[in-house]
Amino acid sequence: VCPRLIDGAYGIAKLNSTPFSSRDNRTEMMTKKSRQRGFSLVEMMVAIIILVVLGSIAVPAFRNVGAGNSLRGAASELVAALGTARTQAVNLRISVQLSAVSGGDWSQGWLISYPAGAPEEDQSFAISPDVTVTRSGSGSLTFQPDGFVNQADSFIVCDSVRTGETGRKISVSKVGRISNEDITCS
Repeated sequence: VCPRLIDGAYGIAKLNSTPFSSRDNRTEMMTKKSRQRGFSLVEMMVAIIILVVLGSIAVPAFRNVGAGNSLRGAASELVAALGTARTQAVNLRISVQLSAVSGGDWSQGWLISYPAGAPEEDQSFAISPDVTVTRSGSGSLTFQPDGFVNQADSFIVCDSVRTGETGRKISVSKVGRISNEDITCS
């Protein structure tokens, strides 16, 4: 292809040459476009490494949140069961018992038991396996028709996975008053 002179808009001569054919132009444009699309392998690896580091920081934090929720849930369930047993004893004018589901192991859950012929059905409560519940007394806790209990008692609710965390101490006075306070679990 030979260069030729073309008059410009203002009468100035320009040199116009066509160094590439139209096929070469298309190939060059396609290679430029294909090089500009997507991520390189290095960029992808850097992004994956950043995600792994962030994930390794976040996962333990989520475990702590879950364990704390389990502990608060178990403490709330126990307070609700104690309150229900006391209220039902007063309202129905009968003795209502709260006992561990599995022998003396309160960590397996608890059961509100009504005497035979009572209009209510027994209620059981299950808790998370990550929570331990211990009771200072033994046997079942019985609420009398006047709302009193046969003995003052307390329950310790702690996280079985983590130590040194804040747990709950739930106390029942002889008159049936239920209190709930923070403690440090060992």
